[in-house]
Amino acid sequence: MPSGTLDGPRVTQLRLTAITTTIDLTGTTFVKPGGVTTLAAMIDAFCRTGRTLHVIAPSDYGAYNYLARIHFSHFLEELGCTHTFPSVRENDLGHDLVPLTRVASGHDANALGAAALNFAGAYDEGAAQALCRAIGEAGENVSFHSGSPAGFIAAQRFPANGHFEFAVADAGYGLLHTLQAHGASNHASAIELALTEGVSATGEANRGFGLSSIEASVASALSGSLSLLSGDTLTHATASGRRATTIDFPYQGTVVYARFRGHRGRRRG
Repeated sequence: MPSGTLDGPRVTQLRLTAITTTIDLTGTTFVKPGGVTTLAAMIDAFCRTGRTLHVIAPSDYGAYNYLARIHFSHFLEELGCTHTFPSVRENDLGHDLVPLTRVASGHDANALGAAALNFAGAYDEGAAQALCRAIGEAGENVSFHSGSPAGFIAAQRFPANGHFEFAVADAGYGLLHTLQAHGASNHASAIELALTEGVSATGEANRGFGLSSIEASVASALSGSLSLLSGDTLTHATASGRRATTIDFPYQGTVVYARFRGHRGRRRG
């Protein structure tokens, strides 16, 4: 892996092939929820082919300690992978930290919904409730939309600046595949459709409000940002609008990454 911050776009540079045996995270110095969920989705897809990996932990204490605390090493062990992560003391941080969690249903996303509600509620109760419901819908739909058995979630609050960040990632079909029937012609247009209220790959009434509701809650009501990565496109949404950029390493799957301001200092829910 390239050195530096482990985030979603950086993880897409990793190519797992039939001859891959090792992932080297030695140079990783900072880890974001979008990075660890994307990496987990890619490793999970790789291991479902019957292969396993050896993962080398970061040299940086903060990076390897964070990955260990969010149960990344447990995730690897469940897949039969080997690793060099040390055992760490795991303290209950309440809503401050949502560990890496496999999601195949709305229930699996409950911890993330509760954490988002806890930190968003102080600023806008209505937006917080809508965000909590939208996260549940995202968890409910991840397997259907992605074609993958499960996706992954993680979240963290950063006390220094009060930001709460969360991510949902899968390594499935990608949005273009699921929304072609609705007129998507490329990855950028697929993301635009995914963020359009009421558009759903299921074609069912009263569906298709998950991502649009997350955008409305996070980017508008909570003055945060939402990033959506699928294929060769990364779309970043804020209250001032959306900006789409093309990435050099297309990702087969979907990553939803959100950030908004929570409470400064330590506050455990």
